[in-house]
Amino acid sequence: MATSGKVNRWTFERGSVSIIMMSACLALLSLTCFLASIGQILLQQQAVEGAADLSAIAGAGDLIEGAESACGTARRVATLNNSQMLACTSKAADVVVVVGQEVRSSVMHRIIPFVTATSRAGY
Repeated sequence: MATSGKVNRWTFERGSVSIIMMSACLALLSLTCFLASIGQILLQQQAVEGAADLSAIAGAGDLIEGAESACGTARRVATLNNSQMLACTSKAADVVVVVGQEVRSSVMHRIIPFVTATSRAGY
C-alpha cells in the first residue's frame, strides 16, 4: 500500500478537547469551592454579629449592678453563642463588647483566621 507522504495535522491533536474540557471543569469546581467558603465566612460573620449584639444587650441589662457584672454577663452570653469575648468596656450608661470566632472553613482559615464584631448597648 502506498502512502502519499503527507501527515494529517489533525491526528496529533486528537483528544485535546477532552483535556481542555477537564481543565475547564476543574477550574469551575475550584471556583465553586472558593465561593462556598466565602459564603460560609459571611454566614459566620452574621452569627458573630448576632452574638455581639446579644452580649451587649445582656451586659447593658446588668449595667446597674456595675461594670464588672455587666462584662461578666456579656461574656457568659458570648460563650453561650459559641463565641469569645475579646474586649468589654463599660462606661456610665453603655457597654461596648468585641466578640469573635475562629473561622471554621479549613480552606479560608489560613487567609482569614478570625472573624470579629463590635456592638454597643446602653440606656
